[in-house]
Amino acid sequence: MLPCSISAAAMNIASLQKVALALAESQTLDSVLQIIVRSLAAQSDVALARVWLKRPGDSCAMCSLKSSCPDQDVCLHLAASAGNTLNPDLQERTAPNSWTRIDGDYRRIPLNGRLEIGHIGGTGRPALIQFQNEAGKKEWINEREWVEAQRVSSFAGQPLVFKGEILGVLGLFNRAHITDEEFAWLRTFADSAALAIANARASEKNRETVEDLHLQIEVLQNIPATAWTVTSNGQLDFVNRFYLDVMGQTLDTCSIPFDTWNESGSDLPPFLSSLHPDHKERVRKIFWEGIRSGQGWMFEAPFLHRSDGKYHWHIDRAVPLRDKQGNVIRFVGTCADINDLKQAERKNKTLLDISNLMVANLLEPALLTSICDALRQTVQFDAAGLALYLPEKDAFRRLAISGELVPDLFLRPGQKLDRKETRIGLVFDQRRPVVVHDLKQEKTYTDDLVLAAAGMRSRCIVPLISQGNSIGVLGLSSKIVGFYGEADTEFIAEVANQIALAVENMKAYEEIADLKARLERENTYFQEEIRKEHNFEEIIGNSPELLKLLDKVQSAAPTDANVLIFGETGSGKELIARAIHGRSNRKGRPLVKVNCAAMPAGLVESELFGHVKGAFTGASQNRVGRFELANGGTLFLDEIGEMPLETQVKLLRVLQERQFEPVGSNRTIKVDVRVIAATNRDLKKAVQAGQFRSDLYYRLNVIPLHVPTLRERRSDIPEMAMFFLEQSSKRIGKPAQAVSRDTMKLLVDYPWPGNIRELQNIIERGVVLSKGPVLNLGPDLLPVEEESDKPTMSEQASTFEFDSSASLEDVERQHILQVLKKTGWLISGPNGAAVILKLHPNTLRSRMSKLDIRRPGHDIS
Repeated sequence: MLPCSISAAAMNIASLQKVALALAESQTLDSVLQIIVRSLAAQSDVALARVWLKRPGDSCAMCSLKSSCPDQDVCLHLAASAGNTLNPDLQERTAPNSWTRIDGDYRRIPLNGRLEIGHIGGTGRPALIQFQNEAGKKEWINEREWVEAQRVSSFAGQPLVFKGEILGVLGLFNRAHITDEEFAWLRTFADSAALAIANARASEKNRETVEDLHLQIEVLQNIPATAWTVTSNGQLDFVNRFYLDVMGQTLDTCSIPFDTWNESGSDLPPFLSSLHPDHKERVRKIFWEGIRSGQGWMFEAPFLHRSDGKYHWHIDRAVPLRDKQGNVIRFVGTCADINDLKQAERKNKTLLDISNLMVANLLEPALLTSICDALRQTVQFDAAGLALYLPEKDAFRRLAISGELVPDLFLRPGQKLDRKETRIGLVFDQRRPVVVHDLKQEKTYTDDLVLAAAGMRSRCIVPLISQGNSIGVLGLSSKIVGFYGEADTEFIAEVANQIALAVENMKAYEEIADLKARLERENTYFQEEIRKEHNFEEIIGNSPELLKLLDKVQSAAPTDANVLIFGETGSGKELIARAIHGRSNRKGRPLVKVNCAAMPAGLVESELFGHVKGAFTGASQNRVGRFELANGGTLFLDEIGEMPLETQVKLLRVLQERQFEPVGSNRTIKVDVRVIAATNRDLKKAVQAGQFRSDLYYRLNVIPLHVPTLRERRSDIPEMAMFFLEQSSKRIGKPAQAVSRDTMKLLVDYPWPGNIRELQNIIERGVVLSKGPVLNLGPDLLPVEEESDKPTMSEQASTFEFDSSASLEDVERQHILQVLKKTGWLISGPNGAAVILKLHPNTLRSRMSKLDIRRPGHDIS
């Protein structure tokens, strides 16, 4: 294809100059783009004119050139297209509008990609390509068929640059060769087009900004909230219509010139004139402090509303707007109605205050006065009353009255009110609030008449509901007609719910008192146990016999199995029981001790199971038994072999069924108790002799434990002696610090019929009589075997004189006293008085108590 001559192919430069003027006058980007492509397409020999603009990538996933796009953030978007076909009729039939469409294959072109237009957009360098031959077309043109069909001979591309920024690319496909003159003028045209595009964009942005501003102002004018701006010196320069309508002000009164209203330099601005008078001075200081500091302000205060003539609480906030230098231009603020929030806060505080009052006190008449004082923070009234329902009398008892009522028998606290003749009875029956707006018009009931006569005009009554049942009513009265509304009624009902809860607590007070008394009894028992002096504070020693026992204790403790402990008196059976309990899962509950030998036979059952008042002579009040005290814990039955047979039967039933009835009661009490029993008797022989029930023996003897005597663990005596020495020294206050070697040998060799308890007593006796820090025990302090030529203890005890005229009781007392003196007041053990008198040690103790025989300065041991 031969190029056309310059005169024939030359563009109409004059017409393009007119186009440049039209671009300068266009206001919209779309119109500018259409002028560019259409004016170029109108030139002779121009086949196609297009404009691509640089914009963010928006359809990369569907772009056919995605693979050649180095950066998918920005690319060239086809924005306008126009051209002329050589076959108009065919074009109209096959593809109309194809020359103007901008959604074809080249709608997006990557920057710096393989297409020349992308290089122009990426580098800003123009390009002029002449298609001299077929080789040239193959090198530069992708759509060769279109080029040949439209006889395109050249392409010119110019970057659209404004202030050094590449806005896009102007591309021109021409059927004639483009001369250097035409290409140079196209550069000038591209600059004009770029300027027009930049201006159009700026104009559109300005229009959008102005439209947004107008929209924002319109929004501020119509939003249901206050908005305003104040200049840096405190002068109002904008306030929306909502504020003016709510506060009942006008723009003229709010916008009075600064010099007119601010004569002192610290006056309150006119737009805050609706403030409650009590708050104006406080707000004035806050306002000017915020203006002068440039930090703005925030305050809460009541404003007068024109709509209802009442003061509503608002929160007023202002923040500064600053220029680039940080200077305050103006303050922007809002004033939001928080009256509902304040009302809710007052209600919540009132409910909290009432709750605290009822937690701190039982419901008494004086309490209603405190409740009313708290209630007045939210609801106003002139009188208040509280009445509780008495089911047995089908009437109300007026519990309390508060307010300005004239004293009247009907209004007196404690007065009985008939349910059927009062309005409070109606509220009670219907279980819903009732409001009387005018008592003069609606005085239907007796209580209406009384309140109307006392000057009340309206009243609100709400039921006290507890667990779905009415238990009473709360009523408020006012001297103002129609004073109580729906919101007041709802709040009073909330208060009534709290009072109902307090009433229920009052009804449960007796049960709580009973539980408290029981806890006090348990506490008394525990205190008594604490005050008792135990044989020792911990298990001491490491003899094989003791370690074997402790190993069994460790195994038995975690279970709930019953334990039977065998051992001589004073060997530490109770201490083993405490060790078992302390290592069991029941250690958080009490270990209750019962000495079966120390209790009279007639009272054993009462001690174990408790009794009710009047169950027997002397039962002046209810008594909780040891089984109930030990519920959840452990019961230690010491000297179980001394328990009467009739009591053994009941004990067996408790162990089997885990329940019992107190003496004199048919109420069954269920218990969960682990039993540990101890004895110094041979229970097998007692069973054979018919003195102990075999079934109870096997029930108790689940885990038998034998506590070794002190004779069987002599290796532990030195350590135990030192322990008791330190213990007694601290208690008595004497500085005994060591045991002499001779004394220690005597202690180890002695047979210890009284076991550990005897060792403890002898060490204490030695500390008391010792002259220095070293403990020395001789024959006068430590019992030793007597010489064989001396009469035996039994012989000595059997030789005494008595008055033949004395009573049997006197003779028995004298005989027991003489034996006790000979044994050094030792009751149990091989050399004890019980053996000489051939009595059981506990039987001897019982007779000593009956005969009032006591060792001087000591209790019976």
